Amino acid sequence: PLLRGVNPIPVGRAPEGLKLSPDARYVAVTVMNGSARPKAAPFHKENGALKIYKRSGTQLAQVAEMPIGKWCRGVVWSANGHTLLVQCMADRDIIVARFAGI
Repeated sequence: PLLRGVNPIPVGRAPEGLKLSPDARYVAVTVMNGSARPKAAPFHKENGALKIYKRSGTQLAQVAEMPIGKWCRGVVWSANGHTLLVQCMADRDIIVARFAGI
């Protein structure tokens, strides 16, 4: 087969955006984490999460996490890989996150 799954990892409830850094060493993932659900709903959380994973071959290891807004979906890296923009639909804003690497 041309494609096969290799080393899946859990990232949280409802991952939405996924973007590889410009140097391909890191992966940024936005996780809604129940933030788009009504407050009375099971699994509701006030905020989503932005998670950064370091890539080594076919392995991913989480190296950073920060809370973000509600129903955040899109994520993009800057050209130098030190700034990320995260688009949050329910809050109608763009979050600017700094990442210094590890």
